Amino acid sequence: MDNRITVKTSLDGVEYLAIDGRGLQWFWSERPFGTKTYRLRAVLDGDRIRFAGGWFGDHSLESDETITSAERVEAHWRGYVKATEDRLLGR
Repeated sequence: MDNRITVKTSLDGVEYLAIDGRGLQWFWSERPFGTKTYRLRAVLDGDRIRFAGGWFGDHSLESDETITSAERVEAHWRGYVKATEDRLLGR
């Protein structure tokens, strides 16, 4: 795995990935009642990087450093978040 990608742990004990220290996490809660909350995060899952919590389910990439650069992970992450954001906001 690209050495710019690291594993971090949130205050509530949830592990997630970070690129250059920037956490790959995203939160959204329905307003005004907060009846549905989304907590998207990137995690290391065996030999894969898995994006979890999105509207359309999980998405994963190989974590082999010859295939997965930090830039590729970040591009997929942005797309994963945008797809959920677009769906939730009716775009």
